Amino acid sequence: MASSNSDVREARDARRVRRATDRQDSRASQGAQQPRRPQSDQSPRGIRDLEDDLLYLRKGPGVTPARVASVGTLRLVLGGAQEPFASLRQRLVSAICSLPDEDEALLLDVFGLSPQAEGLSTLRQRQELHGTRIDRKVDTVAAREVLAIANLRNQLLSGWYPASPLGSSGAGPELHNGVVNEAVAITTVVADGQWQETREHYRFLALFDEADYLRIANSFPGTAVAQPPFTVRTQRIGSSWSHDFYHDGPMRRGQTYDLHYRLVPEAEVDAEAGADDHAARSDGNDAAGPAADSGTAAAKDSRLCETSRAFHERTLTARFDTVFLGTKPKTIWSFNRLSFFQRPGSLTPSTRLDLAGGSSVSVTYRDLYGGLFSGVGWEW
Repeated sequence: MASSNSDVREARDARRVRRATDRQDSRASQGAQQPRRPQSDQSPRGIRDLEDDLLYLRKGPGVTPARVASVGTLRLVLGGAQEPFASLRQRLVSAICSLPDEDEALLLDVFGLSPQAEGLSTLRQRQELHGTRIDRKVDTVAAREVLAIANLRNQLLSGWYPASPLGSSGAGPELHNGVVNEAVAITTVVADGQWQETREHYRFLALFDEADYLRIANSFPGTAVAQPPFTVRTQRIGSSWSHDFYHDGPMRRGQTYDLHYRLVPEAEVDAEAGADDHAARSDGNDAAGPAADSGTAAAKDSRLCETSRAFHERTLTARFDTVFLGTKPKTIWSFNRLSFFQRPGSLTPSTRLDLAGGSSVSVTYRDLYGGLFSGVGWEW
């Protein structure tokens, strides 16, 4: 049977979306393979950057002012770039000293923070020092570093240590029985003004004792398609849609997880594979969240003019990539920490985003929480 012109256009649009999102994923993958030093606070962050910062900082001479200046994500969780080196060092030591004794002694040595390790100019020398102290070989010390640094990373994200900047400022996020998003990456594809697809990646640390699923809410209809080891169930609650993402086993405190999913128009999934259980109502199991709410706004002619998220849990970095296929907006801007009614804000000289002859824009936000909206807006 011959295809209609509408079918041909839809198939062509689907191919364009796949090519555009594949290019975005390829650029992100290539960027993750590039050398990261030196870097500025404004540079986009990879999904594992805090751990990368810690692994980098322990090398060479260890914790020095020059090396701390090049680890932007670590500085952020320790209080920000405006904090003096002495304060950042004190907080790092406090976080290390809040770990179990074996991790504490190991990390103080390898970072060059213990009296015995100060002045040793290489990681190998500090590993040998610690190996001598515990009567173990360097290879054993290096293997133990992996778990110890992962534990330190979790401690820094949660803020559960005496000198934590989260405990000293009333303006900081309240961490409770939820999650900390270490990094979020959101790619939205728009074709001739119409929403085509959103791809989302959340890397989060669990702060709850145990939960079956993580909830993310949308203000618009769409079908979520999760990647293993997560599955998804969606329910409509009032004027929003809640997507409950179930891990293949209970999620537990202190563990990190990577949630990847696509959000697509309902008709696309119905046509490809049927709705399955995507519309099934969630059961009464324990949930964590909501981790984030999404917001969209449409122009009077129904064309999309915004992509945004409101983060209820602390989010270290959130990157928004927006791809425009076909017709391009007249103006594009970023907005940060706006209320539901203020979004998407308006263009200012400091928020302007430029396609620069291409088809996509990217913006990264830092340390989000409190349920306010951040994202990208545009006018046609």
